[in-house]
Amino acid sequence: MAGMGSTGTINMTQQMMTDAMQAISDYLEEIGRINTELQGEVDGLIPASFSGNAANGFKAFYDSSIVPVVTTSLNKMMENLSSICEQVKVNIPGDEQGVDDQLGDGNKNAGGATAAPTTT
Repeated sequence: MAGMGSTGTINMTQQMMTDAMQAISDYLEEIGRINTELQGEVDGLIPASFSGNAANGFKAFYDSSIVPVVTTSLNKMMENLSSICEQVKVNIPGDEQGVDDQLGDGNKNAGGATAAPTTT
Protein backbone atom coordinates (compact mmCIF):
# COMPACT_ATOMS: atom_id res chain seq x y z
CA MET A 1 0.00 0.00 0.00
CA ALA A 2 1.38 3.38 -0.97
CA GLY A 3 1.66 5.91 1.77
CA MET A 4 3.87 8.46 3.35
CA GLY A 5 7.22 7.30 4.66
CA SER A 6 8.47 8.46 8.01
CA THR A 7 10.50 11.18 6.29
CA GLY A 8 7.48 12.57 4.44
CA THR A 9 8.42 10.95 1.14
CA ILE A 10 5.81 9.35 -1.06
CA ASN A 11 6.05 5.62 -1.44
CA MET A 12 5.27 5.34 -5.16
CA THR A 13 4.12 1.97 -6.49
CA GLN A 14 3.78 0.54 -9.97
CA GLN A 15 0.00 0.55 -9.53
CA MET A 16 0.07 4.31 -8.97
CA MET A 17 1.83 4.77 -12.32
CA THR A 18 -0.56 2.35 -14.05
CA ASP A 19 -3.48 4.36 -12.68
CA ALA A 20 -1.87 7.63 -13.81
CA MET A 21 -1.36 6.30 -17.33
CA GLN A 22 -5.00 5.14 -17.45
CA ALA A 23 -6.14 8.58 -16.31
CA ILE A 24 -4.08 10.17 -19.10
CA SER A 25 -5.61 7.79 -21.64
CA ASP A 26 -9.14 8.53 -20.37
CA TYR A 27 -8.40 12.27 -20.51
CA LEU A 28 -7.19 12.05 -24.12
CA GLU A 29 -10.28 10.06 -25.10
CA GLU A 30 -12.58 12.66 -23.53
CA ILE A 31 -10.66 15.54 -25.12
CA GLY A 32 -10.98 13.83 -28.50
CA ARG A 33 -14.73 13.55 -28.03
CA ILE A 34 -15.01 17.20 -26.99
CA ASN A 35 -12.86 18.36 -29.91
CA THR A 36 -15.06 16.44 -32.34
CA GLU A 37 -18.13 18.07 -30.82
CA LEU A 38 -16.52 21.52 -30.98
CA GLN A 39 -15.50 21.02 -34.61
CA GLY A 40 -19.10 20.10 -35.44
CA GLU A 41 -20.35 23.28 -33.76
CA VAL A 42 -17.85 25.47 -35.61
CA ASP A 43 -18.60 23.76 -38.92
CA GLY A 44 -22.34 24.24 -38.36
CA LEU A 45 -22.02 27.82 -37.14
CA ILE A 46 -20.14 29.22 -40.11
CA PRO A 47 -22.60 28.54 -42.93
CA ALA A 48 -25.79 28.69 -40.84
CA SER A 49 -25.39 31.70 -38.56
CA PHE A 50 -22.12 33.40 -39.34
CA SER A 51 -21.00 34.32 -42.83
CA GLY A 52 -18.94 36.80 -44.77
CA ASN A 53 -15.38 37.96 -44.37
CA ALA A 54 -15.49 37.93 -40.54
CA ALA A 55 -16.69 34.31 -40.57
CA ASN A 56 -13.95 33.32 -43.00
CA GLY A 57 -11.36 35.08 -40.84
CA PHE A 58 -12.62 33.32 -37.71
CA LYS A 59 -12.54 29.95 -39.47
CA ALA A 60 -8.98 30.57 -40.67
CA PHE A 61 -7.93 31.58 -37.14
CA TYR A 62 -9.69 28.60 -35.61
CA ASP A 63 -8.11 26.15 -38.07
CA SER A 64 -4.58 27.59 -37.84
CA SER A 65 -4.38 28.58 -34.17
CA ILE A 66 -6.91 26.72 -32.05
CA VAL A 67 -7.10 23.29 -33.67
CA PRO A 68 -3.33 22.58 -33.47
CA VAL A 69 -3.24 23.50 -29.78
CA VAL A 70 -6.23 21.39 -28.74
CA THR A 71 -5.18 18.43 -30.87
CA THR A 72 -1.53 17.98 -31.82
CA SER A 73 0.10 19.99 -29.02
CA LEU A 74 -2.15 18.61 -26.30
CA ASN A 75 -1.73 15.04 -27.55
CA LYS A 76 2.06 15.38 -27.62
CA MET A 77 2.11 16.81 -24.10
CA MET A 78 -0.09 13.98 -22.77
CA GLU A 79 1.96 11.35 -24.62
CA ASN A 80 5.13 12.78 -23.04
CA LEU A 81 3.52 12.67 -19.60
CA SER A 82 2.44 9.08 -20.18
CA SER A 83 5.98 8.20 -21.29
CA ILE A 84 7.39 9.72 -18.10
CA CYS A 85 4.93 7.68 -16.04
CA GLU A 86 5.92 4.52 -17.92
CA GLN A 87 9.61 5.16 -17.26
CA VAL A 88 8.94 5.78 -13.58
CA LYS A 89 6.87 2.58 -13.43
CA VAL A 90 9.64 0.52 -15.06
CA ASN A 91 12.11 1.76 -12.45
CA ILE A 92 9.94 0.96 -9.42
CA PRO A 93 10.99 -2.40 -8.01
CA GLY A 94 8.40 -5.17 -7.63
CA ASP A 95 4.64 -5.03 -7.63
CA GLU A 96 4.16 -4.11 -3.99
CA GLN A 97 7.50 -2.66 -2.93
CA GLY A 98 7.81 1.03 -3.62
CA VAL A 99 10.68 3.40 -4.20
CA ASP A 100 10.81 4.59 -0.58
CA ASP A 101 11.05 1.02 0.74
CA GLN A 102 13.92 0.14 -1.59
CA LEU A 103 15.84 3.34 -0.87
CA GLY A 104 15.32 2.87 2.86
CA ASP A 105 16.71 -0.66 2.75
CA GLY A 106 19.65 0.45 0.62
CA ASN A 107 20.45 3.39 2.83
CA LYS A 108 20.58 1.23 5.95
CA ASN A 109 23.67 -0.53 4.63
CA ALA A 110 25.06 1.51 1.77
CA GLY A 111 27.91 -0.71 0.60
CA GLY A 112 28.52 -1.99 4.10
CA ALA A 113 30.43 1.17 4.91
CA THR A 114 30.84 2.42 8.45
CA ALA A 115 31.10 5.99 9.57
CA ALA A 116 34.54 7.56 9.36
CA PRO A 117 36.15 8.54 12.66
CA THR A 118 35.89 12.20 13.53
CA THR A 119 38.86 14.34 14.46
CA THR A 120 38.83 17.28 16.76
